[in-house]
Amino acid sequence: MKMDAARFYALLRFEEASLALRAVMRMRLVDEIGDDNLSHSALREKFGFTEQAARTFFALLQVMEILQHTEDGHSVTPLAAECLADGVASSRKPYLSMGTGDDVDAFIDLLRGKHPDDALPLYSGEDAGETVMDNTDVAREIAIGLSSRARNFAQPLAAAVATKAASAKTLADVGAGSPYVARDCLNAMPELQKVMLVDRVNGMQFAREIMDTERIDASRIEFHEGDFFNAVPKADVYVLSNTAHDWRPPEYSVIIDHINASMPEDGLICIHEPILMTAWKNDSEWLHALWMACYAQTLLRFTLGEGTCYKLEEHHAILGKAGFEPSGSPVPTSDGCTALFYQRADRCEN
Repeated sequence: MKMDAARFYALLRFEEASLALRAVMRMRLVDEIGDDNLSHSALREKFGFTEQAARTFFALLQVMEILQHTEDGHSVTPLAAECLADGVASSRKPYLSMGTGDDVDAFIDLLRGKHPDDALPLYSGEDAGETVMDNTDVAREIAIGLSSRARNFAQPLAAAVATKAASAKTLADVGAGSPYVARDCLNAMPELQKVMLVDRVNGMQFAREIMDTERIDASRIEFHEGDFFNAVPKADVYVLSNTAHDWRPPEYSVIIDHINASMPEDGLICIHEPILMTAWKNDSEWLHALWMACYAQTLLRFTLGEGTCYKLEEHHAILGKAGFEPSGSPVPTSDGCTALFYQRADRCEN
């Protein structure tokens, strides 16, 4: 029986909310904004954040009820003004800021696009220099860790893909660090003849090791070791599972453009990701929104400011630029992830 580990993820990810709260107090964000109502760009410039950091951090602060957002811009919530400002009798800032240390300063530097000179990116383009994944021992730990999550969501993801593309003959798993999605798609889609795992060599160097350990049949699995920022192989279905969130919107768009160039007219794209939320209807949805926003900040830190979760409308916008439209409703899978399906606009049936 597969167990959903969402509660454990929550315990880990909510540390990000603590870090964000301490950063708010260290920067005196509430006092600096005061009664102003600032646009996204004005608020970003005020604190010197990069665009990717601003998108991620402001979304988390909305869910934490520190910032509120309307069509006119961002402002401080009444709750934050009462509890997190200086010189207010009701302020809890002196108590809440106790214990704030160097980790907060390093985080604020990251939000501003600064990091240690010897810091290595987790991933990069094929010719962009050394990455964390080029260190074999560290890469193995990361690959095994990420694959443990993929093993849990692979079956519900494969079931969702099968309902949308039952007759597909070929599937490309772009950014595949493990073989679990490939295995479960082959099991769920009887007409599928092959699955192609597409990633850089250092991103897939342990996939074969996992296949051997798990005794996964490799007869219909092909390895396409190369940079998906240069090209992707032709396939009927493309799955990007927890891949888009490692990149900024321009890089995400490049991946989609390459898929667009290779995909047949009646092809299908599945984007499988945690979805960033900044609105909710009840306490349960608020908790889920907090989980997603914290995870987005984890990605931002893990990728040195490159990665983040995307809102549903942001996925739609990026796919829309390449001529794709949503096909059907989002499908929740496991571990906080959701499968989004896209077809070319002229073939889409909503």
